[in-house]
Amino acid sequence: MNSRRDVLGMGTGVLGSATMAALAGCSELPVVDTHTDESLDYREWTFDPETLDEPNITVLAIDIETLLAGDDPHDEDVFRELLEGTFHDELEADDVESFVSIAPIEILAGSFDADDVFEALDASSEDGHEEFDIAFDEDGETMFASDGTFLVAMPGIAAPDDASRELLELAIDTYNGDEARFVDTSDDFARITDEIEAGTHTTITGYAESSLEDEPDSSPVADASVASVDGEEAHVDLAVLYADEEYADNERLESEIHAEQSGDEFEVEDSDVDGRLVRLEYAMAAEDYL
Repeated sequence: MNSRRDVLGMGTGVLGSATMAALAGCSELPVVDTHTDESLDYREWTFDPETLDEPNITVLAIDIETLLAGDDPHDEDVFRELLEGTFHDELEADDVESFVSIAPIEILAGSFDADDVFEALDASSEDGHEEFDIAFDEDGETMFASDGTFLVAMPGIAAPDDASRELLELAIDTYNGDEARFVDTSDDFARITDEIEAGTHTTITGYAESSLEDEPDSSPVADASVASVDGEEAHVDLAVLYADEEYADNERLESEIHAEQSGDEFEVEDSDVDGRLVRLEYAMAAEDYL
């Protein structure tokens, strides 16, 4: 899980073990329709990190459809290979509409038939959970799950042990509403998700209540960044919620981001303070953001 300093102004996401560096355009919709009547909403899958005794949880949501529809997406061929290579050749990248990562869990939704892709996997069947079929790819070290609508992957697993199985079942139970969703147990996480409009690349971090007990009031309690890339420039909308409004300082936040970035190009376009919430819009070189 990420530290507080890791999330301020940073824009990295993962697909398996690879960096996702293909961003373009912007979307205002946080959910997408699938080939069934269901939609992929990251809030439905995000569990309370307290359940796993973790201090925080970070969610990455990517609008794949908008990304691939952009003019000359950065590293498009590499991106397509990563996406299709993780989930099998049966999956076409153009049929994927949305990607959500709640590390190490990755979820895909789109116009593809998840059952067809799942059945084409070179993986051994495991005991299912609820309405989800589960399989394990030993060569790819990845556990897969599907309910016919969503494709779920957990890469980097040498064997389907109890810990990985518990995490996968927790995500499924959270989606089904059998486990508490973080938006229902954390007012701060719920507020930060309400404050932002999901873009092509949206990263949100929330902190477990127990992890905040010994933290100073100057610490963030939730944060989110929404990014789009236009050519060589990245535009970022950053929202940071603090424990106490006394420490909600946009100039201090700007200084912290400056300190985190390796590049020299950094231009603040707008900033605002609303109680405990600080909003900062800035532009920077895409290669530095990614």
